[in-house]
Amino acid sequence: MKFPTGNYEGAKMNLLQELLTAAQEIDPKSVQMDDTELTETQTSVGTMSDDTLRIFGLLRQTAGTLEPMINEIRGLEKGSERYDELKLEISQLKLRCELIQEIFWKAVRLEFPEIIDKDIVGCRQGGMVYWEPSDNHGLGIEVISVGIGGPMSGGLADLFRS
Repeated sequence: MKFPTGNYEGAKMNLLQELLTAAQEIDPKSVQMDDTELTETQTSVGTMSDDTLRIFGLLRQTAGTLEPMINEIRGLEKGSERYDELKLEISQLKLRCELIQEIFWKAVRLEFPEIIDKDIVGCRQGGMVYWEPSDNHGLGIEVISVGIGGPMSGGLADLFRS
């Protein structure tokens, strides 16, 4: 999957349509998620729809394209033409990941209204959605990692420090 980046001289990009098209190409049965068992404090609320699974698959796929780019940029000289080009591509791709992640978690909460006010929400293999109690009393939202790892767990800021 290659998302266009850079300048769109005269062309209008329909980002939402692009993301929806990319998500539709994903087989929901092929989407890998954390397969650990729920703990005693985690409560299952159901299984997300195939469309939401596709969004998660798109998130994993998009985040996965970051790793080779990050490995490449680490070997480049800061300020070189390729470094600057790759830095922009990585920044744009990271924004896409953040957008897709936001869409994913909103879709999960809309599918399962009973978790809208829950602070800790997560998902497991097969699209099972769960929540667990927290001490925040509905005052904040903490979303459990969905197993993307790598670039999504931070580390990009260190890459661009001077």
